[in-house]
Amino acid sequence: MLKRYHVKASFFFVGNKLEQHPDVVQRAYQDGHLVLSHSWSHQQLNLMERQEIKREIQLTEDKLYELIGQRPAFIRPPFGEIDGKVADVIKSKNGKVILWSIDTLDWSQREKNNIINNVTENVRPGDIILMHCDGDKTETVNALPEIITSLREKGYQFVDLGEMLKINPYQ
Repeated sequence: MLKRYHVKASFFFVGNKLEQHPDVVQRAYQDGHLVLSHSWSHQQLNLMERQEIKREIQLTEDKLYELIGQRPAFIRPPFGEIDGKVADVIKSKNGKVILWSIDTLDWSQREKNNIINNVTENVRPGDIILMHCDGDKTETVNALPEIITSLREKGYQFVDLGEMLKINPYQ
């Protein structure tokens, strides 16, 4: 769908799922999307010890490097849960924390119209829109054409996070 509408996205992958779908990761990267880290096991990093947090980041970095030849600098902590300890560990690994400003709520309000409305009724310039694309998110995919069309009609452009933030997304 993104290819059809000429939209580049930033995908945050869970590390321990990468082995199951290496082709998806490689295709996303080859299609010009950013391939980034969402930790290894999708656990709340702020509830872990520093060494465990480092391990979550390192394992995912290593696997992504194996698949695409790049190490992500952008990390989206699961659930957006972050504290000073998590931020310090990510910074020590030359990473940048990336959160979002619009949650489509496609993980709880799974209906296409809810997903569309959560974006189109709340969007502002510079927003980072959180969407999910695992196996049970068909309504998210179905919502994309209307979201893209509606936002373009309002004058918005779609850019990946590296371009928007003017920061290299890879180390």
